[in-house]
Amino acid sequence: MDVVFRRYPEGDVIALFCASAPDCNDGNVMSYMHVGQHGEASRQLGRNLKLATAEEYAPLLRELQSIYKPEPIRPVTRLYAMPRKKKWDRYEYRIAGDYLSALINADYSGLNTEDFARFTAWREHAETVARNAGFTIGHWTCEDGEADNWGKCDVSELQAMRIGVTLHVYTGGNNA
Repeated sequence: MDVVFRRYPEGDVIALFCASAPDCNDGNVMSYMHVGQHGEASRQLGRNLKLATAEEYAPLLRELQSIYKPEPIRPVTRLYAMPRKKKWDRYEYRIAGDYLSALINADYSGLNTEDFARFTAWREHAETVARNAGFTIGHWTCEDGEADNWGKCDVSELQAMRIGVTLHVYTGGNNA
């Protein structure tokens, strides 16, 4: 997948996904940053920010490679338009905040053995449901803000403060 890496004046790097514009709101593309993860960003960022150097974007490139493996990430220097090829859909869940780092950042350090097994089984089940419906797994995102919804956690099935998470999936097309 082709990605443009741009740098904010403060030094933060943002990845802009070339082929994502048809799947976003008008004038936007999908983006990714260390903080904030996936989200839509204005195509104008591609014009208003300077290109990041290979040294500046290397950490973000490694992070994207770990998320999208085995699909290769190819840095390019400008955004380009792609015809709409994918049909995007999503599956929404409510999970206890304790599982959020594991889901979004693959950081399992806060989970004990039992919670890790429960989480892994839940995530595999959620992704299998999507695959069985004919979708390709895209990525996970979470709602902005803190866990502020008391109820049954979809992972543990226990009462907890929950946060909404979304599994983005698609059919068709070769680029994300």
